Amino acid sequence: LIEMQKGPMDENPKIREALEKALEYNPSHAMAHMWYASLTDSLDEKLARYRKAYELDPRSPVIGYNIANILMEQGRDREAMEVYGQIVESDPTYYGAYVIAAKVNLKRGRLDEAIRHFEEAYEYSRDLDTGVNLVRVYTDIGDFEASQAWLAKIKDSFLQGFVGYYDWLEYFSYAAVGRGAEGEYLLQNKVSLALNTPDGDDELYENGAAAAYMLGDFDTTIG
Repeated sequence: LIEMQKGPMDENPKIREALEKALEYNPSHAMAHMWYASLTDSLDEKLARYRKAYELDPRSPVIGYNIANILMEQGRDREAMEVYGQIVESDPTYYGAYVIAAKVNLKRGRLDEAIRHFEEAYEYSRDLDTGVNLVRVYTDIGDFEASQAWLAKIKDSFLQGFVGYYDWLEYFSYAAVGRGAEGEYLLQNKVSLALNTPDGDDELYENGAAAAYMLGDFDTTIG
């Protein structure tokens, strides 16, 4: 655990050595198996490690969440939902379980169910990513009032470095319901910021170029 605080796990061989020693002393240590899984590159190997950890600690929502994420990545949504049920049974307040259910329902096109589960997840966590997902879903279905309400709810959670991303969310909320003109000031702000920041980073210029393109200002986009 001390070594984990020093930087990326995959760049510090001492972490692997310590976990292997821990498992040698106690092969039944569930969290050691879980942490070791994060050092492996193969999804199948990760999943095997996580499953071993879950066998040892079947009431751990974090281990269950990691298993479900890999299952979703492998397209095994039904199995992921089975794990969701196990997580909720052991800890009905664990927000990650509801994120899993929301994402599976989103893939299946069951948007009402996805929204319900995302809202349950947010209730237990106030997690910014969950709030962003709700903005996106409401934007996709053209519910302007709901998307704006969620934008207002998560605005204070955005750190200074993510304000630009928040602006994109807000603009697309307008554009999705044919009110893009009302949000054009957000695009103009991005263009202005890029043009007036000579030492800006690539992301700043990319955002400015994209905004200029959406405004139909192609000379600025190219320039």
